[in-house]
Amino acid sequence: MKSLAAMILAITVATGLQGCASAIIASGGGSAAPAPSRSDQLITRDVNTALVKASDVRATGIRVTTVRGVVTLRGTVGSTRAIVRASEITRRIPGVKRVRNFLTVIQR
Repeated sequence: MKSLAAMILAITVATGLQGCASAIIASGGGSAAPAPSRSDQLITRDVNTALVKASDVRATGIRVTTVRGVVTLRGTVGSTRAIVRASEITRRIPGVKRVRNFLTVIQR
């Protein structure tokens, strides 16, 4: 029984090390650490700030939520162009993995 446990441990360690080596090789030799992911709270703050600063998007009608780097835009804007711009602006924010745009146009 002890030899079976020892064999399972050896296989587990060998497999784990092989996976680590593959990850190091795939990432370019391990010389650069992967960029840390940004918190959803920071991403949401930065998206809101960028949308407010954009002169071609009226951000007061946009609600921004972020879950694991996926940003969701909800609300109303004044034009189809503003919907497109809101997505473009959001995609430029560091840490954004995907944008879900549920904005609609409201005629004023």
